[in-house]
Amino acid sequence: MSVAKTRYIVSFLLDSSVGLAFIFAGIRLTQHVSRRRGWNLLVFGEYGKPPDKRAWLAQGALYVLLMLCEKALSTLVVQLPFWDQVRLFIMSPIHNPKVEVALVVLVIPFFVNL
Repeated sequence: MSVAKTRYIVSFLLDSSVGLAFIFAGIRLTQHVSRRRGWNLLVFGEYGKPPDKRAWLAQGALYVLLMLCEKALSTLVVQLPFWDQVRLFIMSPIHNPKVEVALVVLVIPFFVNL
């Protein structure tokens, strides 16, 4: 399997597991801090009455910041050399390159997203 396929599958699996957990924890932490400090604009899903576009912008910006942090972390983790051994372990029963591509691009993402 090529380096590109290895990076793709590892990136996908990290993003779908560790990445989502990181974003979830970041949102929970910011909600806790926002409520304790009275930063109502940063309480996700609450936009005020009448709705205030500043709340939407602040919450959106915070979410984008969390995603950027998660992507940076995932990029660093994917560079670690042990992922080649993980990929070899996952794909060891498969010897046909076309089946490898189908697994990496279709089957594994399908089951992860269920």
